[in-house]
Amino acid sequence: MMTEKPSSSETVDIKEATTPAEVLACWGPMFELNSHLVKEEFVDRVRQVKRDDPSYTLLYIEGDKHTAQARAPDNGCTPAVAIIAYRIQNFLWSGKTMILESMCTLPECRGRGYASLLVDTLKERAKLAGCEAICLDSVYRRHEAHRLYLNKGFILESHHFDLELKPAQF
Repeated sequence: MMTEKPSSSETVDIKEATTPAEVLACWGPMFELNSHLVKEEFVDRVRQVKRDDPSYTLLYIEGDKHTAQARAPDNGCTPAVAIIAYRIQNFLWSGKTMILESMCTLPECRGRGYASLLVDTLKERAKLAGCEAICLDSVYRRHEAHRLYLNKGFILESHHFDLELKPAQF
């Protein structure tokens, strides 16, 4: 856990979601980013991703009194207002690389420095893990996120292409 001060006198703790209750507390921001996800399947899906790749890590910033009532999960945990998820892989083209897989702050909590703090934390963790690079994909419409990435030293390097494989295509 890391404690920092974002943009005001507010102290922020960054926590790692390791229990089912903590993972469920991350539902709000994760759904904001990935609206295709199903809440009832979310914890199991994160568990499966972690089982397939033990480097997968989900970090979060808990909500405050303003967001706790509106976004509270049904498990007694304080809901997250911001999340970041990453994994580490080794590629021929970039060496040991931290992949920023998901990052989102709830719309009503943006502008408080949470995303900036999460990216700084990611950079620290990448250095400690001996990574040579951090990379991410971001959809075109996320202009605020792109501004943050550029301000944090990321460069626009490539396009990402997907081919959705449905069972009938095999």
